[in-house]
Amino acid sequence: MVNNMAILQHEVKRYIKTVITVALIIFALYMLASNFALPIISIVTVLGLAFIVAQFDMAVVFMFLVLLIPLSTNQKIFDSEISLLMPSEPIEAIIMLAFLIKLLFGYKIAKVLLMHPIFWVVILGILLQFLSAMNSEIPLVSLKTVFLKSCYIGVFFVLSADLYLKQHMNHIKLLKAYTFSLLIVGIIIFFKHLDYGLSKDISGSVTEPFYADHTIYSACLALILPLPILALFNANTLQINFYQKFWLAILSIVLIAFLFFTYCRAGWISFVISAFVVLAVHLGLRFKGLLFAVIAVLFLMFMFQSEISESLKQNKADSNARNANLEQQAKSVTNVTSDQSNAERLNRWSCAWRMFLDKPFLGHGPGTYQFEYLSYQKKSEMTRISVTSAYNIKKGKGGTAHSEYLLLLAESGLFSLLIYISTIFIVIYYALSVFANTYNSKTKIKIMIVFFGFCTYNLHAFFNNFLDTDKAALLYYTSIAAILVESIKLKITSSKKII
Repeated sequence: MVNNMAILQHEVKRYIKTVITVALIIFALYMLASNFALPIISIVTVLGLAFIVAQFDMAVVFMFLVLLIPLSTNQKIFDSEISLLMPSEPIEAIIMLAFLIKLLFGYKIAKVLLMHPIFWVVILGILLQFLSAMNSEIPLVSLKTVFLKSCYIGVFFVLSADLYLKQHMNHIKLLKAYTFSLLIVGIIIFFKHLDYGLSKDISGSVTEPFYADHTIYSACLALILPLPILALFNANTLQINFYQKFWLAILSIVLIAFLFFTYCRAGWISFVISAFVVLAVHLGLRFKGLLFAVIAVLFLMFMFQSEISESLKQNKADSNARNANLEQQAKSVTNVTSDQSNAERLNRWSCAWRMFLDKPFLGHGPGTYQFEYLSYQKKSEMTRISVTSAYNIKKGKGGTAHSEYLLLLAESGLFSLLIYISTIFIVIYYALSVFANTYNSKTKIKIMIVFFGFCTYNLHAFFNNFLDTDKAALLYYTSIAAILVESIKLKITSSKKII
């Protein structure tokens, strides 16, 4: 006990000395700096902060970041056109630099991570996007986009996987931390929405300033909801007492209510379909069966495309109609004629497809869709909410390709899309493999929580794209990291049993 206290005191003194030394150097540089030297001083400041962060336990810093992300708001920097999610994005950049500093000074990523297929398929995905950026129509925009995504993958995927494996951090605790902050934000949004009578018309803007619109807010809710719901349904296995079950039930109901009042049809549908998939897995569905089901659905859609097209044209249910009930809103998903939201989405998809045909291999460059698609619009496909300029876009008329898959196809080309889809199926394969082969009931529940959330995002991604914002990217990439680590742990456990 005495030795532990001595070590703790030594570490505290070391941290204090490091912070004071770096702070004095930065202060001295600012005092001596000219206007021309300020950019250099700013870089030195960021590096100094990263060096300080590198001295601390990265798991503690990471969990602090998780708490901040749902609470962060979009802010313009020094009255310029550049905006950042504050304070989360600057902290992510500092953590990324701190992680690199630790690697330079001898920190080692676990070798089993570097040998895993999931690790390399994710890394290959960002490398292909970097290659696409080199051939971009707007290089600066693409490089900025790839840099941001590289930070997300470096921090949310690589660092989190390493911390999970070394048991410095736990994915379920991470989800709990995010849920805590999301609940605070959700209550604020709900009461703001209540002032407008929970009207659907205002649902797209009440989520500000925490979430850009109701679609990303719904995607994050769907990613988080499996945690309280599956914990509640498996209360006996998890040894949860009556008092805890009561609060889990309240939390589940509250979060479901929040999801419902987002009025985001893609959020609703992705959650419901994922729930059925998880139920099927629980009843015995495995990867081959799921793969066969996906292929069968795609085959039937191809065979009956004429009949499906005709049926879609006959659907007149409009989600934007005044006092549209739940049934009308659900049916309106397939209305591609009079529902302006759907018609505009088809316009964006068509533009993305034409962009792909124009540059099929490397695309137009990451982050360029919002600028490039305008010239690919056809007048016959445009709607009253279509835009003709990438600047000063009115609220509710913005967005990019409204599909993670088509956005990637248009911006980074065919190979990037194939790698992205391959990543999804490889992650699902390992998730279902862990579920089928582990004898630990708690691990089964944990993997289903992660798998459930992962499915909701990949289904939602057909209709929207959010991996360019940390609100969703954190949950998405840490989910992949959690599945990767659980598959490694299962392999290690199985090897020990054989020995």
